[in-house]
Amino acid sequence: MCATEYPPTHSSGIGNVIFNVAGALRRSSAECVICTPTGPDIMVGNLEHIRNFGLLGMLEYWSRLRAYLISNNDQFDIIWLHNPLLPRRSEIQQAVVTFHTTYFGKVMRNLRPLFYNSFGSIVERFCIHNLGKKTIFTGVDSQICEELYRIGVSSDRVVHVQNGVNTGLFKPRLERRKIRLRYGLPEDHLLLLSLGRLEPSKAPLKLIKTFAEISKKKDKVILVIAGSGSLFEPAKMLAASHDLKNVRFLGQIDYLNDAPFLYAGADYFISAAEYEGQPLALLEAMSSGLPCIVSKLPNLDVVAHAGCGISVDFNRPKDASQVICDYIDNKNPDDGVRAREFSLKNLDWSVIAQRYLQVFNRVAR
Repeated sequence: MCATEYPPTHSSGIGNVIFNVAGALRRSSAECVICTPTGPDIMVGNLEHIRNFGLLGMLEYWSRLRAYLISNNDQFDIIWLHNPLLPRRSEIQQAVVTFHTTYFGKVMRNLRPLFYNSFGSIVERFCIHNLGKKTIFTGVDSQICEELYRIGVSSDRVVHVQNGVNTGLFKPRLERRKIRLRYGLPEDHLLLLSLGRLEPSKAPLKLIKTFAEISKKKDKVILVIAGSGSLFEPAKMLAASHDLKNVRFLGQIDYLNDAPFLYAGADYFISAAEYEGQPLALLEAMSSGLPCIVSKLPNLDVVAHAGCGISVDFNRPKDASQVICDYIDNKNPDDGVRAREFSLKNLDWSVIAQRYLQVFNRVAR
């Protein structure tokens, strides 16, 4: 299992997927070896180079990994690569490649920084065509699969395997009052929770503009934003400019010690994202029994499939706020119940790991 990140040192969605799928597969007697710049089994590349130089640091990692795999290829039945950027033609025959997002998709949506994403899209396309013709691709969402088709991967080589969630960790909890006291949040307010990186693709500024309109219509409602990123300070400044005293910025949180309880202490999950793969935060919120308010993206259609929330257009803050207020006023306990039931049946990591295992067996044969 190969990627440029892995928890706890450096990780977002990709690292968490590897960590959880590896755990589930090991429980079914598969042997998993994880190779990232920080290990834990094999260390390749340089984490500081990736942090400081972005694409160049990632190209360094994948170049060194390619050399390692060519020398040690016979040790492994399957090589599982996540968002790979192999700068030279791959000689690896038994590869499964998973894409969580694509630079191509970011360019299609004009996401900043546009020049960087455009350069990344060119590199990405070149590297995808360097992969062996027997390589099988998986996309974490149908939209990602569509992007792979448009890049030039034939549809018979692409499989949709969605992300999962630890349903034992992320679950409804009874101690809501205690949870809110722990984070200094008012007990009598309706709490909307946004959890994730504050980056352009997540559109936190649009979320705050929409919440400013919600605040004009409803009393005793609070927006809690957990996470950090390049738009953390701009988001705080925007909230201050609207005099939004009912927006709470928690900054970077401890994922395992804080996230499960923040979900359990909230009333709704909300995301204004403009581009996503399949966000783990959304699946964690669903597993925690939260009704979900998300932007109108094909990648987020799991909310409609589960019948556990609504999709709104955050490009129109006034209209979006009215739709959200109407939804909240109707009260939605059944949506939370459906979210939890859907997660247990379809999203637990044990289920997702078996889907990946089917793909691995296909390539091994």
